Amino acid sequence: MASTLLERTRESHEEIERLERAICADFRNEAVTHKERLAQNHRVRSMLDDMADKSKRLRAVYEDADGVRKEEIEALGGGSNVFSAFYDRLKETRDYHKQFAGYHAPLSDEFLRQYRDGKPPEFSGEEASGRYLDLHAHHRQFQNAPFGSKDCEYIAYLSVVGDFEPIAREKKFNKKYDEYLSGLVGYLRGFHARVKPLVFLDTVTRKAEEEFEERWATGAIPGWEDKGLVAVKSGADVVDLEAFATAEEMETAVGADKVKEALAAMGLKQGGTPTQRRDRLWSTRGKSPGEIDKKLFAKGAVFVGSDAGDDARKKEERAKGVARAEGLVATLLEHLRQQLEATKGNVEKKATLSLAELEAEAEEDDDWVEEEDEDEDEEDDSESVLLSLGDSEDDEVFSDDSEDEEDDDVEDDDEDDWLHGRT
Repeated sequence: MASTLLERTRESHEEIERLERAICADFRNEAVTHKERLAQNHRVRSMLDDMADKSKRLRAVYEDADGVRKEEIEALGGGSNVFSAFYDRLKETRDYHKQFAGYHAPLSDEFLRQYRDGKPPEFSGEEASGRYLDLHAHHRQFQNAPFGSKDCEYIAYLSVVGDFEPIAREKKFNKKYDEYLSGLVGYLRGFHARVKPLVFLDTVTRKAEEEFEERWATGAIPGWEDKGLVAVKSGADVVDLEAFATAEEMETAVGADKVKEALAAMGLKQGGTPTQRRDRLWSTRGKSPGEIDKKLFAKGAVFVGSDAGDDARKKEERAKGVARAEGLVATLLEHLRQQLEATKGNVEKKATLSLAELEAEAEEDDDWVEEEDEDEDEEDDSESVLLSLGDSEDDEVFSDDSEDEEDDDVEDDDEDDWLHGRT
């Protein structure tokens, strides 16, 4: 019966304890193959999520913001009329059982059935049940984007997918680059949740975010040492435009490299052909930084000594957002390093196989005995704690006293049988 707040509280505690025992029973059965381990981890994660939800509700009950729990406890005492309170409670109990005749608390096997029969995670054929990453869509996006390269093959892309420093700064401040980074983050988060359900990714990303903030403040982010701000100053120290009569004469005298250096010093765009860069620099002849067409400036250019404080802050925030997204992709790829390396090896292997060999491999079962990563337990503290919890069969948390140990073992065996579909 769960008609009162106290009874619902007791029921929640009981369900949490059942889930704790079920997790321990599940971990006592070693998952040998990849599919078995993946199913086990998702099963345990589902139970952990339900435990967390029930614990949050219990915490709210004990905080008793509305005072309902206190009133119910006081009502149990009956005040000066104990017998009246007792018979009122007895009547309430009888009325409940009349309304729900034949209702019984769910047995352990019924309670755990929802976790045993849970839907397994879905993977694409390329992902092979979580063994490999499938970055083909992002590769095509990279090839067709102005910041990417059409000549970049998939195997080469896998080696540079997390390296953003070579990409020109001016090509990063556009919608397509934002969409590219967002798509990568979304896919890697989803893949991580499917292959490592017991690794709490929010904890990992929160730590990475804290490190990013510290490094950004000190200008230690590679490629963003200037925090995305390019100071606009005179290029006369590099090329004195007043010393030449025409743009052609200037280009012949100083060379294309000096022209590009002068553009960088002034915070101007450096893309285009040598002729376009020459004309862009020549168009600034005789003008102060404030008189130059703003369309010629690179993204993040800030006038030194001007009153553009708000403009500088906005540009820095925009640059910080791009750098943060790049850092998040790098963090996720680092935690999926094993899958990324396996993907590289798989792509190289496929390149050497004939069509018949590829078809034969596709027909083989994609389940395999998983090898442990030596660094995985160090990176995944939460999973290590759970594994050690599952190995502690004699933990006092799961037995009230010595007389109940035998009954507890029987109950754990029952939960173990139902979790793995045995009768």
